[in-house]
Amino acid sequence: LYCSHTSPSARRVRVIADELGMSDLIEEVITDPFSPTPEFLAANPLSRIPTLVTDRGEALPGSGLLIE
Repeated sequence: LYCSHTSPSARRVRVIADELGMSDLIEEVITDPFSPTPEFLAANPLSRIPTLVTDRGEALPGSGLLIE
């Protein structure tokens, strides 16, 4: 999960994952969307957080999608 400590959307996703007992399944990568790494840009060219990259390599951007 590419996220930022200052993003309310990323916080919402982390809280829901914790409430569902899924926090241990998610590796958080703290990311600065204003200075993105090449790996993050490969997952989300728009540099928007949160973005989850699945084990299959699929990138799922946006808190609404991730919460669903």
